Amino acid sequence: MSEFSYRNVFLYILLIIGNSLTHEKITGILVSFPEIIAVVYFISRGNTEKAFFFHIVFTITCLAIPFSQITNPEDSHYGLFNYSKLKLIGPIGIYHLIMFSFFIRTLRLKVQVPINSVFYSLYKTIIFIGVSGILLGMFGLIFLGYYIEYFVLYTSYILTLFFTAFVLIRMPFYSFVGKLYKMLLEVMIAAPIAALIVYILGFSSQYGTDDVSIIIEAVYFSMALIFAYYHLKNYFLPLFSFLLTGFFLMDGGMGGKGIIFMGVVLIMFLLTAFNKHTTGINIAKRKRALRFAMIPILIFVVIKFASYIEDSEYNLFLYKLENVTLLINVFQGFDGIYLIPESPRVRIIEVMSIFNELFSNPVYLLFGKGYGSYFSDDFKLLSGLDLVNAYKAVEISNNKYGGVHDSFSSIPLANGLVGLFLIFRLTIKYAKMIKHNFMAYAAIPWLAFTFYYNVQFGIIAMLLLFSSEFYLKPKNEQAQ
Repeated sequence: MSEFSYRNVFLYILLIIGNSLTHEKITGILVSFPEIIAVVYFISRGNTEKAFFFHIVFTITCLAIPFSQITNPEDSHYGLFNYSKLKLIGPIGIYHLIMFSFFIRTLRLKVQVPINSVFYSLYKTIIFIGVSGILLGMFGLIFLGYYIEYFVLYTSYILTLFFTAFVLIRMPFYSFVGKLYKMLLEVMIAAPIAALIVYILGFSSQYGTDDVSIIIEAVYFSMALIFAYYHLKNYFLPLFSFLLTGFFLMDGGMGGKGIIFMGVVLIMFLLTAFNKHTTGINIAKRKRALRFAMIPILIFVVIKFASYIEDSEYNLFLYKLENVTLLINVFQGFDGIYLIPESPRVRIIEVMSIFNELFSNPVYLLFGKGYGSYFSDDFKLLSGLDLVNAYKAVEISNNKYGGVHDSFSSIPLANGLVGLFLIFRLTIKYAKMIKHNFMAYAAIPWLAFTFYYNVQFGIIAMLLLFSSEFYLKPKNEQAQ
């Protein structure tokens, strides 16, 4: 089996373009309805493996977050009509019914993955933090005035991950893992190219007052394609897609997290370069091809920087870059916090306030406050900040903030130190696998930074982690 198919990459590019151009539009049904029909057809024919494969494809090739949610949480409920978000009743969508049907069909099947594997540990961790989070959350809803909306969001998030993992570990192991790995690689390659085409066609989203490129969640994981330089025989197109992620990073729409993810990837790439036993290839032979791959991207970079120089007003990328670099001030204590821009400052205050509350109760400290919980600004550090784009109005007025932003806040708030330990232990285990399979990189943006934030982000990462551990390339596919 070849490393990836150019034909499939082309088809995924078309699919992603279709989803991007119809995002938040009723015309999205023209894309999602045939997808739903196809999956239901394979389920009705008893071909669960094929149905689940296409279910995954249709899920990860669309955008899960409304454009409005990027800038204003109060307006984040516009209708989405893509495969993963088409609603039936309340928060329940067609996606959930299809996922539940897969759960029923695989309920009696045996687990195919080794029970001592890291992915099986991830599966058990999801069950543990899900059960504890739901139980504590139900107690909080009854007695402590927890937010029902956040309880539903967190519960839906963890149940979706559970059902996905439950079915995944019961798929025919040897036949499914290879197809999944190849498809994920093709989508990672296709996503940035599709975003570039949408950008050239003149379509965009908004981040505040700035126009930004439309990118699906998979683009964040396309950063790992830089490791194709070490691991793949056909590395030119994957490397081109990686370089495109740098272009979209400069667009500003990938935010401060995107800058951090790229920094982590580049550091790990350079560290790998010094380990010839890890790469197993002669890097010098690839330098010439690398230069050719960089030429078109450098043209875009020059154009982008020229536009920055010409426009002396606010620039989103430089602003986010400043936000990231000024985080160093956190080591100066309370005085340093005031030197940090508002967006990252809010996140630091979240962590401080959450742990301040957790240490007041040993149960909370160990297991968290559960789903739907909140923290209060006991240090009064949020006062005077513009929080409109960070929290809902009811949270601000009640001084009860439930919409936290990062793994460093969401995991301890919902699951305490035990949950934090379990998640970051998995992050370290997968980080050690990157030198063998670059898809293990997914643990860093998901587990370490964005857990509980975006379920589609989590699904893509989970699939990549599954493939990173279990897919072993045949000898004739090794990079030369």
